[in-house]
Amino acid sequence: MVDSGTSELPISEELLKILACPACDERPAVELTDDREYLKCAKCQRKYPIKDGIPVMLTDEAIIDGP
Repeated sequence: MVDSGTSELPISEELLKILACPACDERPAVELTDDREYLKCAKCQRKYPIKDGIPVMLTDEAIIDGP
């Protein structure tokens, strides 16, 4: 069974609070995806990978998710 609590976040909660989408002019916050492998921008739908506990916030590394 997978625990959905915040105790097993792939990145720190403090870091998650300050990260923003670099592709959007408004710099909206990003949210952790359900699979906990990406940070997603609700505005542009880009998903930024989390590799070895480090969010890769580069637009060249992002995947554009469908609506």
